[in-house]
Amino acid sequence: MAPAEKMTNDGLGYLGMLIRSLERAGNFLGADSIPLQWFSREWCPPGSLYEIAGESNMARLIKHAAGEGVVSVSETPESVPPHFELELIRLNRGHPWVKSALGEAPPVGWTFQPVKIKGEPLSETILRDRR
Repeated sequence: MAPAEKMTNDGLGYLGMLIRSLERAGNFLGADSIPLQWFSREWCPPGSLYEIAGESNMARLIKHAAGEGVVSVSETPESVPPHFELELIRLNRGHPWVKSALGEAPPVGWTFQPVKIKGEPLSETILRDRR
């Protein structure tokens, strides 16, 4: 797997896989915050991102995603004994990369905006001149 800095080199790459997988897991649990250990070890099926990337690279990917503001990782005490700290991961649904990966926005890097000009469209001018 590529270094964290290069994980977004083809669109969103591994980062897009992570975003979509977190979305599906959140829908399954009916929650916005997902236990990180459950997500990594239980949710991700064989052949998934976790298996492809491996544990250390998955941790780097999540750290990279958190650094870019795509996800937030927090710790909270478990509600049942022995009350260990539970790491939760949450998608930032307002982030443009998340919207793009979930099909809610134009692709990342989409910067074209048509320029408005005065007068009629060029196609109308050409058609009128041909007649």
